[in-house]
Amino acid sequence: MEITIVENLQRADLNPMEQARAFERLGKEFHMTQDQISLRTGKDRTTIGNFIRLLKLPIDVQNRVESGELSFGHAKALLGLQHHPGIEQAVKRVCARSLSVRQTEILVQGMLFPEGKRRPAKEELPVDPNVKEVEEQLQRSLGLKVRVEDQRGRGRVIIEYASLSDFDGLLEKLGGQ
Repeated sequence: MEITIVENLQRADLNPMEQARAFERLGKEFHMTQDQISLRTGKDRTTIGNFIRLLKLPIDVQNRVESGELSFGHAKALLGLQHHPGIEQAVKRVCARSLSVRQTEILVQGMLFPEGKRRPAKEELPVDPNVKEVEEQLQRSLGLKVRVEDQRGRGRVIIEYASLSDFDGLLEKLGGQ
């Protein structure tokens, strides 16, 4: 039976919900971990976990994934709303407007963190004036955008270039061939 399920998972025409149920069945009936399932099926362990998580979605959403109305990517994005009261409304909006997966992710984030409740952005630490001066000197001498990230004397210098000729010029100025 285990071999039959594993062989069935190798078929290309399984929809995401069928795959999720097969992975779950291997775990429950054959007491396999996701790592063991991964070894038997040749699928990545995180992929297996993502498929199994789809089974936490409401049945209506699972049915839409099964019918092809929603893709695996859409369903994965909607998992953020699995306990949210507006999940059905979000699913209807995604289907009615044919939203892309990225648009669905943005919709989910907007529902989880409405404008008034957005996570506060990290405050930028004040930049040392000496570091700022070095940054400006490098920009003038290289003719490119330069950013110096310094944390108590350790850090990195990031030089941005927009074209291959900018990069070649940078190498030349730094003494490269």
